[in-house]
Amino acid sequence: MRRGKLQAKWFLSVLCGVLFFLTSAFFPKSGALLERVSAEAEMKDSGLNYAECTENIVNPERGFYQALGRSIPAEGREAWWSEETFAAYTRSFGIIHLRLGLESFSSAAGGKDSPVSEDALAALSATLDALRQAGGTAIVRFSYNYEGKTVDGRYVDWEPAPELIETHIAQLGGVLARNTDVVAAVETGMLGPWGEQHSTALATSGEEIFYRIVEAWLRAIPSNRTVSVRRPLYYTYWANRKYGTNLTPENLSGDIAEPGTDAGRVGVFNDGYLGSDSDLGTFADRTEETEWLFSRARQTLYGGEVVADSETGLLGAYNDVDYLEKEAFLTHTSYLNISWNDRVINAWKNTPYDGADPVYAGFSDYDYVAAHLGYRLVLRKSELSSSASGGGVLRLRGSIENVGFGNVVNQRLAEILLIGEKERYVCSVDWDVRTVASASVAGYDWSFRLPSDIPEGNYRVFLRLRGADEKSVSALRCLKLANAGIFDEESGGNFLGSIRVEGVQETGRDTFEQIGGGETACLLSFVSEKGTEGMSKDISASLDSVVRLPDEVPERPGYDFAGWSDGKKVYAAGAEYVLCGNSVLAAVWTKAPCTVIFDGGGGTLQSGKEMQQVLCGEAAVPPVYERTGYTFCGWSADPSRIEGNITIVALWKANTYTVRFLSREEAELTEGEATQEVVYGGAAIPPVYVREGYRLIGWSGDYNEIADHCVFYAVWEKIPAEEGCGSNFSCVCIVLMAGLSAALLFAGRKNFRK
Repeated sequence: MRRGKLQAKWFLSVLCGVLFFLTSAFFPKSGALLERVSAEAEMKDSGLNYAECTENIVNPERGFYQALGRSIPAEGREAWWSEETFAAYTRSFGIIHLRLGLESFSSAAGGKDSPVSEDALAALSATLDALRQAGGTAIVRFSYNYEGKTVDGRYVDWEPAPELIETHIAQLGGVLARNTDVVAAVETGMLGPWGEQHSTALATSGEEIFYRIVEAWLRAIPSNRTVSVRRPLYYTYWANRKYGTNLTPENLSGDIAEPGTDAGRVGVFNDGYLGSDSDLGTFADRTEETEWLFSRARQTLYGGEVVADSETGLLGAYNDVDYLEKEAFLTHTSYLNISWNDRVINAWKNTPYDGADPVYAGFSDYDYVAAHLGYRLVLRKSELSSSASGGGVLRLRGSIENVGFGNVVNQRLAEILLIGEKERYVCSVDWDVRTVASASVAGYDWSFRLPSDIPEGNYRVFLRLRGADEKSVSALRCLKLANAGIFDEESGGNFLGSIRVEGVQETGRDTFEQIGGGETACLLSFVSEKGTEGMSKDISASLDSVVRLPDEVPERPGYDFAGWSDGKKVYAAGAEYVLCGNSVLAAVWTKAPCTVIFDGGGGTLQSGKEMQQVLCGEAAVPPVYERTGYTFCGWSADPSRIEGNITIVALWKANTYTVRFLSREEAELTEGEATQEVVYGGAAIPPVYVREGYRLIGWSGDYNEIADHCVFYAVWEKIPAEEGCGSNFSCVCIVLMAGLSAALLFAGRKNFRK
C-alpha cells in the first residue's frame, strides 16, 4: 500500500515536471503567446528619406577637431576655459583636442619636481565639467613642453624622472576616470615636444620608458577608454615587455587583440598623417602597420594631424584625397586637426571631389573628408507595426549602414523613445551600435511590450544613442544618423516613424520593455586587403547561423592567399563560419617568392647575381655593372621592396666630353665653335678657320666618335704661287704697272694746269 502511494506521488511529480517544462517552453513570460502573435502583425514602412544627407554632422568623438592648449598653473582652481568658450567650438566640432603642459611640476622645465598640485587637479576637473555643460567630448594629451620650445635648434629636455612621470599619470588619470563621459581617448604623450614622443633624451632612450608610460595610463583610466602612442613601434615596445612577444613593425599585422583587453586598448595617434611614405617616421613598414591598424583602429580612435610633404613643404602624393579615400577606410581614421596643415586643408577645400562616392559629386575633397572621418551611420530602412495597443507588442525592423572611415569606439546606450502629446516612455535596447562596422550594413528586428496603461493616441518613435557613462543626458552628445530631418534636438533621438495606440490588451504590464533580444540580421563582410576587390560579396544571415564561406579567393600579386581571419582564427575558402554578429573577415596573405631579373641595360656585369629569388615585400640585392662612357643613374624600379615577378633595368646617362679645335697658327675663326660639348660616341663638328696663304686640309685626329676629352689641331697646306693671280711675279708686275700709270697721269694733269 505504502509502495503504491509512493509510486503515485512519483508519477504526479513527473507529470508536474513535464507540464512545467511545456509551459516554460511555450509561455516563457506572462502573455508570451499573445506577444508572439502580436509581433507577427503587419509591418509598415515609415516613409522616411533613407538617402544619406551631405551635411557635415557634428557627432561626438569624430571629425575635424579644434585644438586647445595651455601650460597648467600650479595654483588656481578655476576652469581653464569656460562653458561659453567651449560652446563656441562644440557647435562646429564633435571633438576637441586638449593639450596640457605640466611644466610647473618639473624642475627641468623651470617648475618644481613635485606631484600635480591639488589646485591643478581641481582646475582640470572644473575644465572637464565646463566641457560637459557645453556638450563636448575631448581627446586629452599631457606633456612637459606644451609649446615645443627649442634651445640652439634642439628641443629641450624638460621631462622629470620616470618615477615622477608615473606619479603625474596616476593623479591625472584619477580625474579623467571620474569624467569619462567627456573623455573620448587619451594620447599617452608625456615625452618630447608637444607630447609627440620624439627628439628628447628620454623619448629616444628605448623600450623601457614606453612600457612604463603605457602601463601607467592603462592603470590610471577605466578599461572602457583607450590610449594611443605616437608610433606602432612604441606599441611593440610595450607589448613585447608585457607579453614576452617578439613583435616588430614588419610582423605586426598578425597581432590581433580582443576589445577591452589591455592590448586591445592601445592604438596610435599620427601627427605626421600623409606627410611622406613613412608619415614622418610614424611607420617603419607602411603596408604591414596599416594592415595592423585595420583591426586595432576598429576599437581605438585613430587620427592626428595631416601634413604636407616633409621634404618640399608642398603637397605630396599621399595628400591626394584619392589616396586618402582608400587608406582611411583601412586605418579607420576618426579625427584630424582642422588647423594643421593649412596648405593641405585649403587644397582640399579648393579641389572638386571626383572619387568613387556619387553622393558627393559636386562637393569638394574637404566636404567628403569632413563627412567621413569616424563613423557615419545612415538609416536605410525603417518599419513599424501597423497597429499597437496598450499591453501589446510594438515591433521595429530596419537596417543601418556605416559609410564612414571609422567606427563607434566607446559604448553607447541604445534606447527607444515613445513620445506622445503629453506622455514620454523610454526603453533600453539590447543592441550595441559598435557592431555597425565601417563600410558595412547591420539589420535590426526588435519587439517591445507597451505599457498596459499607455493612453491612446499618436506616438512618435525615436532611437536614441547616448554615452554609456553620461552624467547628464545631453542631446549635444547623442549620436545623430546621417539622414535629413530625423534628429530631434530636444530628446536627442533619431526619428524611426509614428504609430497609433488604440485599445488595451487583456494581459500586460505597466512597463515599457524589450521582449527578448529579437532576431538580429547580421552581415558578414570580406576585405581582401589590396587583393582583388569585390570578389567576395557580403553574406546576410540571422544571428548564430552557420554560413559557408565563398570558394572563390582573391588574388594579390606577390602573395599567396592563406584564408580568412576574424582576428581569432583563420578559415579556409569554403569553410563553415558561425555568424555571431556583424563580422568582417580579412584576407590573410603569405609572401610568395618572386623572381627578380636585373638587366644591365648595355652595361657589363662586374659582381652580384642577375637573377634572384626574394619574398614579396623584401629587398633584392642589385648587382654591379659598368658601362664605358656612361654613368649609372639608378634602376627602372625600386629593388628595396619587391611586389612580384619583375625585370629591373639599369639606367645610364651618357658622359659628356669637352672637344677643342685649335688652329695652332694665327688664323681667323669664321664659322662654328672652337670648344664643344659632345656626348659619348657622338661626333664633333669641326669649325672653319681662314689663314692667309694657307688652306685647311684636316685635323690632327678623328672627331666622329668621341670617347674622352680631346684637342684637335688644324692641319694647313701652303697655297702654291701659280694659284690665285697666275703667279706671284705676275701679280707684282700688275701692281707696279698700275702704280706707274697712276703716277704718269698725275704728272700730266699738273703740267696742263701750268
